[in-house]
Amino acid sequence: MLHDQEEEDNDQLKELVEDEEEEEEDNYSGGQGDDEEEEEEGEEVEDHYTSDEGDDKETTTPVISLDELPSSAKLETMRLFLGCARVRFPSTSVIFTSLTDLALQWLKVTVDSGDLGRLLLSECCPRLHSIMLKHSGTKELVLQTSTLLELTMYSMDKMESLELRAPSLRALEITSCDELKVLTLSACRLEQLVFSGNCLEAGIHVDLPCVKQLGIDLVSHLYTDNDINDTRIALLRRCTSATCLVVDLEIPPVRSIYPLFCTV
Repeated sequence: MLHDQEEEDNDQLKELVEDEEEEEEDNYSGGQGDDEEEEEEGEEVEDHYTSDEGDDKETTTPVISLDELPSSAKLETMRLFLGCARVRFPSTSVIFTSLTDLALQWLKVTVDSGDLGRLLLSECCPRLHSIMLKHSGTKELVLQTSTLLELTMYSMDKMESLELRAPSLRALEITSCDELKVLTLSACRLEQLVFSGNCLEAGIHVDLPCVKQLGIDLVSHLYTDNDINDTRIALLRRCTSATCLVVDLEIPPVRSIYPLFCTV
């Protein structure tokens, strides 16, 4: 009798232990499912944030307005390296009465911006003598100034058209402007000219009798186009007073011609 009672108690205890183990397994499974759901929700939130960040990147980039720059009566040199920041040029005249040297590098022009050429007018900068423009995106540029002596333009990526009227200009360098196709130049006193690495269609079609130093680029005859150097040769012929010529010769990377230039 006593033995039967003990067996019955053991059976009940065993059933309780089994029930507790089943509940623990159910709780663990449910908790794991919740964690997976939380991870999925976290991934969705992260993906959504990344997408929004990409869409709003352009709109959240700070805009620098050049008409808010100080125009000190003693300001002579201004060099702005803007790290591809968006820039708004003045829509009205801003006067920098004493500015003589200006450099603008690595900037993007806003849609509602004024014209870069307006900023460089003699009316805005009556004493401006030197301008350097690098990686400053503008599709068309019209520059008219009577005081400018030196102009350097390098890698103006989006510039397709340039009209330059500068009767006092002495030195001009235009290099690596791949999109430049239309160029109008009026600079009767030009003495130093570098025109290299630009679109092959672009050329200078006016006589430059005062140019003493000339730098151009030519491409090797190994290219199939026979007229590929025509615009550069025409420019050379227009500089009738040139005493110094620097030529940058481009040779196509053809493996078969390497031994010709590597022999000792």
